[in-house]
Amino acid sequence: MEEVGQLFGAHAQFIEWRRLRATVLATVEHLFPSKHPLRAAVCIALCGDPLAYCTLQADDASCRLCDRIGDEQFRKRSGGLACTQLFYGPSARADDPVDLPVQPLGSQRLRLRDLERIVDLPHRAQGFARCVRALTHLPRARARLDSCEARFHASWQLALEALLSVEVDLGGAFFMGAALRRGGLPPDVCRMILELALPWPQLAGDGKARKRRRVVR
Repeated sequence: MEEVGQLFGAHAQFIEWRRLRATVLATVEHLFPSKHPLRAAVCIALCGDPLAYCTLQADDASCRLCDRIGDEQFRKRSGGLACTQLFYGPSARADDPVDLPVQPLGSQRLRLRDLERIVDLPHRAQGFARCVRALTHLPRARARLDSCEARFHASWQLALEALLSVEVDLGGAFFMGAALRRGGLPPDVCRMILELALPWPQLAGDGKARKRRRVVR
């Protein structure tokens, strides 16, 4: 049944979104003071449940599927979970240990890995919302899903703007470039690969000063 695959695909996307969201929150809270523009913007965008309506619609689809195939069949397919446990309750929480940064507390300096997670987060949100949209066919519900996703992306844009002024440790890029050169690639090719792999203004060396945008709660 196609809907079964769609539902559990949405659940997988939901868990990935929740895990990355928890990691990004823990990272900025570890590295930046409470009034720092990046931390303020990230907390505004992520605290609470910014995709709450998507989660609600996913839970509704889970219950509707369970009504059709029966509770016993549903539990067999879900690994023993009830329909109400896929998107709510302990089984739906991102309880895995959070990968905290190795940088000292309050260092205000991101690693490339930290930067990657922050930039990747809206794509995780988009993936979850897209899966839920495939489970929902009512025009009004789909419109509200679109609105929920759009509000999150608008708030996350402020976080990306604040990110432009944050210092990034380019050690990872240096070692990547060295590895590419050891592989025999010409310097110009190595530079092009790094620019494609690290498409962020601080890493391009444009030298332009960037003004922080004030974020208020």
